[in-house]
Amino acid sequence: MAHSGDGTGWDTAVPANSEPVYKGALEIRDLRTGVGIRMDKEHIAAAASSVGGEHKQGSARPYYLATASAPTTQVDGGAFAATDLGLLWIDTTLNQLKILTATTPTWASIGSYLGMAWSNSGTDPTVTQVNTTAEDTNGGRETVFSWKGTQSGSEETTLAKMTIAHDGTGDDQKGKITWATNDGDEDDDPGQDVGSMVLRATGKLEVPTGGASGNEVLTADQVDDSSIEVASSVIQVKAGGITAAMLADYGAGAESFTIGSVVVKSGYVAVSGDGTTNVSFLAPFSTALVSVVATAKYTGSIQNLHSISSEDVNGFTIKAGITYVTGYYWIAIGH
Repeated sequence: MAHSGDGTGWDTAVPANSEPVYKGALEIRDLRTGVGIRMDKEHIAAAASSVGGEHKQGSARPYYLATASAPTTQVDGGAFAATDLGLLWIDTTLNQLKILTATTPTWASIGSYLGMAWSNSGTDPTVTQVNTTAEDTNGGRETVFSWKGTQSGSEETTLAKMTIAHDGTGDDQKGKITWATNDGDEDDDPGQDVGSMVLRATGKLEVPTGGASGNEVLTADQVDDSSIEVASSVIQVKAGGITAAMLADYGAGAESFTIGSVVVKSGYVAVSGDGTTNVSFLAPFSTALVSVVATAKYTGSIQNLHSISSEDVNGFTIKAGITYVTGYYWIAIGH
């Protein structure tokens, strides 16, 4: 039976050679309609002036197979040709998108092909990025991670970024990590105003000095897991935690040093006889003064009597009890 002309049938045995010639036009129209119906499922409809035939968005399908069933031939069974390079395969075992890079065939993960290897399954998932520029410059061989956000007015800006790069100018493997945050008006270049925090190849951490002009090294004497331990809300200073260098640097002139969130201030104040002397800290405690201890310096052999009053974040008042006292060494603890 000949085709109806609506294109829905598909019988390759008709028309038979014995069919009347006048039915040929109907068969031709039916064939064209049938091809159009089927092509239109995943292609732009054919029209005059050679319009149509392109794939619709989302119509192209990659291979969807396990690693053990990796594609080795074209869909029709033929060998891969150079024109097939770029075909895609979703490896359902490794959950990776792969691309055909050689007709042998060779399939490479799309990440490694673009300079980044990404594996999100198995016993050791990894993300690897490769900078292929051969250079030894300071800050070269860089890889940058940026985190962006959209404001209520639809402005898209960079909130923070992390850069991994070469540290120094030698032909070596030294690396550094730089972290920068947007201080509020730096668009897509965080860190230009207040600076960045840098972890050097030496293991030293540099913190901003308040501007983009430079950083200062946060030394092990200042913050070090081997020096300070916080447990049960009690800060314990381990052996070697407060060094002689720290005391020499901060012990004079009512300066201070910090252990975690605790600030220790110390100094010497001269007094005259049994009078009252006010001690003002060069910089007040930010929250509270917890304790003040004073030790008298005197010229006689009589025991010292003294009292401390009016203590707050800004300082305290000390009253000497005898005329032999010439001054007090004091320590104040607060936060």
